[in-house]
Amino acid sequence: EDRWTDFAALYEEAVAKDLPSHLMQRLLAKLATLYDTRLSDPQKAVHCYQRAVDIDPDNEEALNALERLYQRDEKWSELLEVYRRKVSLTSDPELREQLRFQIAYLQEEMLAQPGEAIATYSEILADDDGGEGSASRIAWTPPVDGTYYIEVSSYYDTDVGTYLLQASIPEPASGELTVD
Repeated sequence: EDRWTDFAALYEEAVAKDLPSHLMQRLLAKLATLYDTRLSDPQKAVHCYQRAVDIDPDNEEALNALERLYQRDEKWSELLEVYRRKVSLTSDPELREQLRFQIAYLQEEMLAQPGEAIATYSEILADDDGGEGSASRIAWTPPVDGTYYIEVSSYYDTDVGTYLLQASIPEPASGELTVD
């Protein structure tokens, strides 16, 4: 391990210098990998990847690495920010939709922010270009019992059409006791 620590110190010296951005990003990625895989220091790895993203906000490699580290370490708020940044960087509507569903999942399940999750689902619908897209696939399980109101509309106020809304009560899991 001493050898890896010495190696990391050499990289730290290099990234402390004023280097061209492409070279700095490559060195930071190597240093981050070293911290994560050889020195078991994910905080320093995250710091290196964040520096790389600060240099180039479009740095997909660093964003993907941050995503992996935040997932592994269950840093849900930080992971949420990575997903948001990825949404802003992509022009692919399917990828934006997938990322927003991941954001909504984090908000609802991991961060207990159902209101934020609903807002994210609204973003998904607003970004839907019509057809058989997202609007036909929304499924939501309320986090608690209660009364909920559903608003259904088109993206444009002048559009008209027919909406089909389905609701169901899930069957109790086997062995679960239900009381009427």
